[in-house]
Amino acid sequence: MLEYLLPRKDVAAALFEEARNQAEKMGAKKLIGPVDFSTWFSNRLKTSGFDNQYSWEPNNPEDYVRDAKEFGFVSDKKYDSRFFSSMELQSQRSRFGYEMAMNAGHTFRKPDLSSSLDVKRLYELNTSSFKDNYLYSPISLEQYQKTHILSLKGKDLTYSTFIVDNKGVPQGYIYCFMEGECLIFKSILINKSHQGALLSSALVHWACSIALKNGVRNGAGVLIREGNVSSKFYEKIGEPYAVHEYELLKLELL
Repeated sequence: MLEYLLPRKDVAAALFEEARNQAEKMGAKKLIGPVDFSTWFSNRLKTSGFDNQYSWEPNNPEDYVRDAKEFGFVSDKKYDSRFFSSMELQSQRSRFGYEMAMNAGHTFRKPDLSSSLDVKRLYELNTSSFKDNYLYSPISLEQYQKTHILSLKGKDLTYSTFIVDNKGVPQGYIYCFMEGECLIFKSILINKSHQGALLSSALVHWACSIALKNGVRNGAGVLIREGNVSSKFYEKIGEPYAVHEYELLKLELL
């Protein structure tokens, strides 16, 4: 994490220098940041889209990126959020996956955050799917309950659902919510044993269909790492009306 008064470039340089010195003392070969203690939580710096700030985005001044790069940091990983106004086309493109899922006996139901079984299943799905993510570090079920689940208590889950197999076992979920007039597609996750069956498309179609019924026309796929397979859901649906970009920075050490 990073914080300093913008006019004090000398303070920024001193912070970066001290971070480098401490990292070298510990035998590190590079500095990467900003990252909280685990990639389950907030990280990255915003690099474009400063004209419109959303609640789920990194919130930093442009100066932080410029000052870090002047010190010698370079881009480590890039991410973006793409905002589109073609909800109907997105629904049409994902219809086939939805129909396949329904024909295979899949159903949809809301996660019950007061149910220990549902919370445990969410945790299992997340840990099995996130373990290969960049800079992943594991957290316990208790940590998950006191962070992710606690933050969701009282939130509107109208656009969020499990996708459940014909044995009644949730095999994935989509987490979406409204912010302003835009439906935010925050997370789409499918159990590895069920990937390749277009269940992600089924979840997207499910959320888009409800959004259209409620008069929602704008959506956004957010915080997607460059090259990630998730980006395919937001391609071929017309040019986005806005793109916000983010970077994880690194400094190679001698």
